[in-house]
Amino acid sequence: METPAEPVAEAPVVEVPAVETPAEEPEAETPQAQFILPASGRVGEILRDYDGGYYSNHYRAAAVDILNSEGTPIYAAASGTVTLSSWYGGYGKCVIIDHGNGFSTLYGHFSSVDVSEGQIVTQGQRIGGMGSTGSSTANHVHFEVRVNDEAQPISNYFNISSGDYL
Repeated sequence: METPAEPVAEAPVVEVPAVETPAEEPEAETPQAQFILPASGRVGEILRDYDGGYYSNHYRAAAVDILNSEGTPIYAAASGTVTLSSWYGGYGKCVIIDHGNGFSTLYGHFSSVDVSEGQIVTQGQRIGGMGSTGSSTANHVHFEVRVNDEAQPISNYFNISSGDYL
């Protein structure tokens, strides 16, 4: 004997409200992605209340000193063209690299310089050796990131503090 099938009720249609998912925006390139720190060592001064009578961007926390032994390699923080490779006042033996779009980096107090003006360098390329030339009391590299020749707060580019080891 066959069992009659029971009528099946249709399942009610439930409308699910549409959920708008925000369109993913491409991540903007951050300054941290553009630059690398130019040397290994201990982070010295970032902020100095008094500049010791010579020009320095430490009073605006727009520079960092990285301390290490004389001759420690200094590397280009980003690719670009060397626009200065000479003595530059209190910075002593100094290199400035133009990275385009108004960005440049300044490196001071070299013991030896391995690049010349007009030379194209790549990020991470050795540009010289750490020293204590100019207004300096110890071997280090003075490093600035500049926008339109104006040094910017180093914290805009790197999460570092005085005393850190790199």
